[in-house]
Amino acid sequence: MQLFGNSALKKELKKAKGLLWMARKIDNYRRDVIAPPVLARLREKADALRAAAADKKLEAAPLKKASEALDAVMRECGGDFYPVTWWAENTETLMVAALVVFALRCFVVQPFKIPTNSMYPSYAGLTGRVYAQGQAPSPLEKVSNFVRYFATNTEVIAPADGEVIIPLSPSTGMLEYKTVDAKDFGVLPGQRREYTLYVGRTPVTLRTPIEFGLEDVYLAAFFPDKDRKDATQAYRELVMSPAREGKLLHTGKVVKKGEPILDYDIRTGDFLLVDRMRYHFTSPKVGDPVVFPTKHIPGLGEREDVYYIKRLVGVPGDTLEIKGHTLYRNGAPAEGVPAFDKNARQEGDFAGYKPEGRLMAGQKMTVPAGQYFVMGDNSPVSYDGRLWKFTSETLAVTDNPLLGFVPAKEIIGKAVFILYPLSDRWGIAH
Repeated sequence: MQLFGNSALKKELKKAKGLLWMARKIDNYRRDVIAPPVLARLREKADALRAAAADKKLEAAPLKKASEALDAVMRECGGDFYPVTWWAENTETLMVAALVVFALRCFVVQPFKIPTNSMYPSYAGLTGRVYAQGQAPSPLEKVSNFVRYFATNTEVIAPADGEVIIPLSPSTGMLEYKTVDAKDFGVLPGQRREYTLYVGRTPVTLRTPIEFGLEDVYLAAFFPDKDRKDATQAYRELVMSPAREGKLLHTGKVVKKGEPILDYDIRTGDFLLVDRMRYHFTSPKVGDPVVFPTKHIPGLGEREDVYYIKRLVGVPGDTLEIKGHTLYRNGAPAEGVPAFDKNARQEGDFAGYKPEGRLMAGQKMTVPAGQYFVMGDNSPVSYDGRLWKFTSETLAVTDNPLLGFVPAKEIIGKAVFILYPLSDRWGIAH
């Protein structure tokens, strides 16, 4: 038998082996439903092909003839096994692949989308980028921003002449908005924030994703001299300024009909990979960006059932305190990751740690056994262990000593890599 250089013979031999494997499968799985005469012919033709493939004087023509004979019988009795369709051939592979992906997601690594800006600038939720007048992105730049940041651009045009005026909420002093129903992807039920501003007396309506507020956008566009690291404090200052008239905030910006009022992008939140294996073999460490479900967290699970990502700042036995903008752990400034030092110095977009709630100025707190304490890197807007409270339905247990802490068993993983968008944060998660 000479196979070397004989491509036709090699092709027929490969086909014969595949047919014999399938014939055995049909025999094993369908022999009880195949008519005895047909089953006998199946075995006969399979034996004939096996003999042809084993012939020392192996030639392509007789091998092909034997294969065709077996193929004809298999088509008669193969049922769903033969002839092989794409789905029949690949269903098992697809199922195995799906199970592998599911197992990886559940036990090894899991993708996670940052929902809010509580960890900004380490990780970002939805963020806004405001363009100055005359610097609006070109169509090509819009395409580039969409690819790199999944950015959507909004340009607001003045419907009339007049000053741009912003309504404020009487209760909070922040921007007034309402929640409205909308369609996600055009079909799924969803919600949006709906803001209204005025040009003179003419209203202009803007809608944003439910997770995104326009506070930072308005500050950047209309009050660029204000420090945007703590938007709440900035609006408190504006509320106390001459710019406020009742529930209205005068921006001082006067526009003509047809001129742009506002031009901004909304960029997607970070997509992270979370390592779910690590904490099966080692304990979380101070500085780790940890992910945990809120469902069983005292003071938090009663409010919502989602996943949070926060910075682990205290392990059992640690005593914590905030002085100035610095987080102190056991009497010394917290160390281990850049976020601690950058917050203490208010470097870049880091706003510094804010003393409030359980860590208000002058108050210390010790982490109980079996618990961890977590905070967001964006302390002024982070709803974390300092602030978690029970609802009115659970007032009877407000003295729970574990209120504000995360049980060790609830931490499921550590953020390890920022997959998207392609911003300057892309890469290893810190």
